[in-house]
Amino acid sequence: MKANYLTLLEVSRVLEVSSSVVSSWLEDGSLETRRTTKGVPTVGALALVHLLLRKGMAPPLGLVPAIRTLVIDDEPAMLRSTARLLKRSAPHLDVRLAVGALNGLREATERPPDVVLLDMYMPELTGLELCLRIKQRPSTAGIVVIGFSGRRDPSLENDFQQAGAAAVLDKPPDVQQLLHVLEHDIGTESRS
Repeated sequence: MKANYLTLLEVSRVLEVSSSVVSSWLEDGSLETRRTTKGVPTVGALALVHLLLRKGMAPPLGLVPAIRTLVIDDEPAMLRSTARLLKRSAPHLDVRLAVGALNGLREATERPPDVVLLDMYMPELTGLELCLRIKQRPSTAGIVVIGFSGRRDPSLENDFQQAGAAAVLDKPPDVQQLLHVLEHDIGTESRS
């Protein structure tokens, strides 16, 4: 799934705000533009959602197609709390849950999501092993994998990113950090 890009005029129309409001966001650095191959400044829809959430504003429905997100953890209580957090703070994420690494791998293979958020420490397979399996299969290699952990281990984080993970976040995941990673790793396609 790739995010859409909007021209500055489209941003004004979609949000029903004046162009001066959009200009003020650009001037204060809250919102960045990218130029198309034709030189037209555009704003990534995920970046716009990120800005709106930071400002406490609800993103318009349909601004970004739902990002299919699979959360994998061996602790059901952590899964439920993460799902509640994501559904409340990032309504554009279509969140599914899988208890345990093997169930998560099966779910990712049968119904590939756009993003997998997985615990780095699980008994059946570690997050690193699961990341490697996801990234090695042709049908799942394009999934954005993000690890999360309550214990930071720089060596393991490096190994995890070498295995193809986009990032490693704290557990429970900080929604703003997660959105930033998604904005970078999913919202990178430019409009022509």
